[in-house]
Amino acid sequence: MTQGIILAGGRSERASTNKLLFTVGGRILLEHALDAMRPFVRETVIVTGAHHASVVDRFREREDVLIAYNPDYREGMFTSVLCGAKVAKEDVFILPADCPFVAGATYAKLLGGTAEIRVPRHQGRLGHPIWLSASIRETLANQAADTNLKAFRDRIGFECIDTDDAEVLSDLDTAQDLEDKKLKYERTDGHED
Repeated sequence: MTQGIILAGGRSERASTNKLLFTVGGRILLEHALDAMRPFVRETVIVTGAHHASVVDRFREREDVLIAYNPDYREGMFTSVLCGAKVAKEDVFILPADCPFVAGATYAKLLGGTAEIRVPRHQGRLGHPIWLSASIRETLANQAADTNLKAFRDRIGFECIDTDDAEVLSDLDTAQDLEDKKLKYERTDGHED
């Protein structure tokens, strides 16, 4: 079975707001990420940091969600990757919380791959989420905090899974990114072009 890891430990400094709780189409970004991933995972680990309390308040009643606090979140995203990899016990999808609109078809394609590490690719560019086999997750969990997921992925080797899903490249960093995504979502009734 597969678990999800959603990386939600950042401070959202460039967005000047807690972007995890930014509302698009009546749901917050973190809910969009969870809902898109849910059909393909047994449960999801949300790795928190700066906004731990607000995530706990929002999701404490969800039985399909585990919340793991990363005390080292100030040291960068890879510390949240390590935290999630230590909590999870199975194959995992690893998704940054600011990439919440990945299509279900992309998750399904990643599950259908054959390598221990699988990465979606859209128009020649690699994106999110990354899928890791349980056999490699423990190796990841024991990496030094001063490396990163890309370096780990490149060192081990990975399979590219081609997709027409542009959302695998999404990165909602700034307040303008958030507003643009909200407008596009509302214009298309939640269905991306």
